[in-house]
Amino acid sequence: MSLIKFYSLSFVFVMVFCVSTSSFAFETDAFYKIIAKHSNKCAEIKNMSKETRANIQQGTCNGMDYQLFKLHPESNGTFSIWSKHSFKVLDADGGSCDDRTNIQQFYYHRGSNQKFSLEPTPVDPNYFLIKPTHCYNKCLDVKGISTEEGANIQIHDCHYGENQLWRLEKSENNFNPK
Repeated sequence: MSLIKFYSLSFVFVMVFCVSTSSFAFETDAFYKIIAKHSNKCAEIKNMSKETRANIQQGTCNGMDYQLFKLHPESNGTFSIWSKHSFKVLDADGGSCDDRTNIQQFYYHRGSNQKFSLEPTPVDPNYFLIKPTHCYNKCLDVKGISTEEGANIQIHDCHYGENQLWRLEKSENNFNPK
């Protein structure tokens, strides 16, 4: 079971996850790379698109804005995940809970299919399952355990495979002109 604590530090809002003896903290005003364990590749917006419904896939990490995301606290320990590049959020297509439901970027409408929880894993304390909160026991998943450029990110039953384990790495590119 995870405990979530909020601290206010010099106008920086910090969220801390504490699970057993491990913990992870992130700054809500910072941008992060979301990196898949099995491929060491980053979640990214396909073709650097700013369009609604643009696909989310994995690609070689390069630190560009289309691979950077901000976690915005919502209710009950959930988060919306905002793209720095497009100012849109990750979204489970159509609110479906079916395996292989596509993850896309979409305008923010506060839907439950745009809220996620981060669950630390017993497999590796440096990695998390990213779970859409509108579905039971579903996780962000790189399709087919692929390590290829452009492999699709979808939701699938959670099985703790390395294609469902993600780590957050703070970007040095945190300037946001908007």
